[in-house]
Amino acid sequence: MQLSLELAVQLDAGTEARTFLYPVDLTPYESKGQYVFPLKGDLRIAFVPFSYVHHRASQAQEFAFDVVGANQDGAEFTEISVPGPKTLSDYSIWGRKIYAIGEGTVVETGDAFPEDLMSDPEKFNAPGYVSNVIIDLIGKIGFVNAVAGNYIIIDHHNGEFSAYCHLKEGSLKVKTGDRVEKGRAIARVGNTGNSSAPHLHFQLMDSRDFLTANGLPVMFENAPASLIVIEYGVKANTLSFSDSLYVTIK
Repeated sequence: MQLSLELAVQLDAGTEARTFLYPVDLTPYESKGQYVFPLKGDLRIAFVPFSYVHHRASQAQEFAFDVVGANQDGAEFTEISVPGPKTLSDYSIWGRKIYAIGEGTVVETGDAFPEDLMSDPEKFNAPGYVSNVIIDLIGKIGFVNAVAGNYIIIDHHNGEFSAYCHLKEGSLKVKTGDRVEKGRAIARVGNTGNSSAPHLHFQLMDSRDFLTANGLPVMFENAPASLIVIEYGVKANTLSFSDSLYVTIK
């Protein structure tokens, strides 16, 4: 399937805009596995595939999304923490259980990112702090563990691999080579790696390589399109159409 992207460019005010057409090849794809959402409870899903300014800068993260907490005590529904957070526990998502979306084999993990470096909101929200921490850690724990934080990658034996990132230090309940069942608790949400607040970064990929894989669209049987896709009444196989979705997953 091929579409054309039309781009109008106006170099100076008052000049006539020039229009360029770019062919865009599209490949229809639906997830091969029957998956469950990796978190439960009241959630806010952000930087979903319809956002063109964040995850789409990386091909492996093209259909990635981030999940934070919502509807927590002492905060407005849309806020991700209590007012003026002082510790990680002020974010309701921190420490929440993460579940394997489907059965498979753990093919890679990283649990060497020290979360104490990211435990003070005043520090990790300061300009340049997180990037400096990552740069310092790359030579010690490797690029992926430093950027993705503590993480797990699962091979679902159908050409699809799920990645769970920014995990709480010491919370991983699986190791490389372990077989996991669908819905098994595998870790807890943390604030490690390239993160501005506790959250889960999730992506589905066509290989185990976090850096070079192609990102894949994904939907979940306990978070059907009718729950997530509100703006458009169409069949969808990926989280989309908004950049801030609020759902309750049971």
